[in-house]
Order: sequence, then structure tokens, then C-alpha cells
Amino acid sequence: MSTIYSRHGWLAALASHSATVRALVASLSLPDLPYWDAARKVALNLEAFNLANCDEHTLALARGFDGLEARGAPVAALGKLLTDLTARNTYGAFSGLAAYIWFLDRGVPFDIQIPRSGSQILNPNGSDIDGCLTIGLPVLFDVKAFGFQEYQAEQLRLKLSNDFPSDFVVVSGSLDVPVSVLSDLLGKGYSDLKVELGESRKASRSTIDFELRPSARVQISQRETSPYALAEKNASYAFNYAKQFARNEPFILVFILHPWFNGSLTNNVGGYVDTFTRSFARRTFMQFKNDPTATIGAVTRGEASRLLSGVAFIDAWLGKPRDAQSASEFRLFRNPNALHSISTLTRHGLAFDEPIADDGFEYDNY
Repeated sequence: MSTIYSRHGWLAALASHSATVRALVASLSLPDLPYWDAARKVALNLEAFNLANCDEHTLALARGFDGLEARGAPVAALGKLLTDLTARNTYGAFSGLAAYIWFLDRGVPFDIQIPRSGSQILNPNGSDIDGCLTIGLPVLFDVKAFGFQEYQAEQLRLKLSNDFPSDFVVVSGSLDVPVSVLSDLLGKGYSDLKVELGESRKASRSTIDFELRPSARVQISQRETSPYALAEKNASYAFNYAKQFARNEPFILVFILHPWFNGSLTNNVGGYVDTFTRSFARRTFMQFKNDPTATIGAVTRGEASRLLSGVAFIDAWLGKPRDAQSASEFRLFRNPNALHSISTLTRHGLAFDEPIADDGFEYDNY
């Protein structure tokens, strides 16, 4: 396959494998967007560039669009997914599609884009929920890209590299910081960081170190991370999405992991991923169960925590099988304090023939 450098090239590749995408491309007339700057030899949309140039991912995504149409997914929803995937929201749209593909490939019945009013979810304006599993008692689910530290640190490094094209930007130290630290550096804190780096060629923020080095053929940097520390620093991360929590129905957050976006969180050497995901879920469910902090309107964080029936993690790698040290493809952690539990029938419907993590913290002292 020749290298794809723009949106139209990726759309053509997807359309060559999917009648659904061909019809969407014809009806949407999406403008072309470059993914690669040939003059500077840098990616303008690294996620899109990498996904577009991987045959396995392109084939899987094409299969996903056809599978969703066969399940009766609204054309408008499919059009938005294709638009976002091939434009600036690649990571978010890919995450949603990856979850759908995972369920489709395993024959799990579900519907997508479920409308809910402000009386049904915590968002007072209402919203569409990404999907609903229809095994036994329905379970609503919303899919989120796990925008954790490694992904954000790389985004920050690339952003700085564009502003310092003659240097090699090193991001090192410990990434065991709240995700808000890196979000701030990618936003309002970026200007100060850029100025300091330009003046001193070094800067530190929290436990993260930044350095400009002369360009060289080989560069080495070192980062440190602990699964327990990472979970502790980001214990409240799930509440960023509390507006989607359902008031009167089982609801789970599905977090997507992928080696291109979350490197260490898909490599289970030493049980790293097992430890982090369980620690993260346990803190989400138990640390805040009596927290009076307001989250959405008059709803406290403690009340919101009991509306989260579970947290799931899906390894969304769509290419060739990785080695045995890769993370499990699916983990489900059930909230022992949930008002609306996930039914046994639903859990069994997700259990398939492969090993699956299903942890309800039955033996924890909570």
C-alpha cells in the first residue's frame, strides 16, 4: 500500500473496503485535510497518519462501519463518526469505533447513540449516550479515549517540536501526575513553558522535566511511572464524564487503551496493567463514596460514584496479535456500591471463550 498523506487518501482506502463508507463519502463531500507536512517531514495529524497507513486498522474500521449499518445505526451517527475520525478528533472517534468493533466481532448485541433527557442522566440538558448493551437487563455505556499521561506527554512533545524545529525535545522524569497537569500545559500553560524552554533550554513542571537538546541521530530519554501512584494521582478522572452517568439505569464507562496512545497501559510486564486498572477502578468506586463535593448541580461526587455501575477497559489494538505480555483485551470492574448493578446475564454474555477480567471487589474491605 502506498503511503497515505491526507484525508481523501484515507477515505478512499476505507471506501475500497466498505460499501457504507462509499455511500457516506458520496453524500458528505468532506474537504481534504493534510496529515503530513512534506517540507518539514512532520505529522500534522499523527493519529490519522498512523491509522491510515496501517492496513489492519483500516480494514477493521471499514468492517466496523459496515457492521454498524447492518445493526441499524443511524446514518447521521455514522457520518459524524467518519467525519471526526478523518479530521481533528481522530483519537476520540477511533475510540468509539474500536469499542463498537470489539462488541461486533464477538456478537455482543448493542445499540448506538441512545438519547437520554436531563431527567434520565446527570447532564441537565440531556445527551446521546454512545451505546446500550442489550444482553439481559440493558446496560448503557459511554466510550472514552483514555487520554492519560503518555499520550498527552507525546502530544506536548510534538507541539514543542514544531516550535523548536532545530532541537530535539526531551520529556522525562515521572509521569505520575494528575492528568490535569498535562492538560494545562497543552492549553493555557503552554506559552510560559515555551518561553522558559527558549530562554533556559530546560524547564520542570511538577515531576516532569523538559529539555531542548541539539538534534542527533540517536536520542535517549527516561520516564518513570508507578501503577499505584498513577491511579492515586488520577483517582477522580472518571468524574470528568459524570454528566453522562445515568440516574435510573446501569451505566458503565468504557475506556480505550491502544499501544500508540497509551504505551505502558497495554504492556502487562510485571502485571503493570492489571495493577493500574484495578487500583484505578477501586479508587473510583470507593474513595469518593461519601464525598460531599458537588459534581453536577446538587449531585455530590459520592452520589455520582454510586451511579457508575462499572468501569471497563478494552485493548483496541486492531493489528496483528502482540506478544503474551500484552494486556488482556477486556477488563470489567463492577462497583460494589452501585445503585444499579450489572446483571449476571450481562456479565456472562461478555465472558466469551477467552480469559476475561470481571472483578466486583467482593473480597475488598470497602
